[in-house]
Amino acid sequence: MQGYHILNLGNFFIAGSLLASLKFEKYKSKSLLFILILILILALYFDFYDVIKHLIFSMFIIVLGYTPIKGIKDFGKIGDLSYGIYIYSFFIQQLLMWFFKLNTINLAVYSLVISVVLAYLSWHLVEKRALRYK
Repeated sequence: MQGYHILNLGNFFIAGSLLASLKFEKYKSKSLLFILILILILALYFDFYDVIKHLIFSMFIIVLGYTPIKGIKDFGKIGDLSYGIYIYSFFIQQLLMWFFKLNTINLAVYSLVISVVLAYLSWHLVEKRALRYK
């Protein structure tokens, strides 16, 4: 990793840590989420995203994570897919790029769908059963 990338990504971590220490999650609301999305869209359109990205994007991620959104908030009811998505997604992305040379949007959509399906199968066929022996 080059120095710039370490500093750039590290600043997201620092901004998120700062917001967490300030208990920013208590400000969760769909209105704030909408405002942050609007600011991000305007920043991208008017080309000032680089100036505000660390704080605004970090705020957006925290508010998104704490705001209950219909359909997303019930995602965990089908099983704990987080580990399966974690272990399968990179491999799936690499396979899709190797065989199909997809653009960014198609890669994101296809890899997400395939990762979720494999994570679901992994949870119900392997992980949940293995936890019984814990």
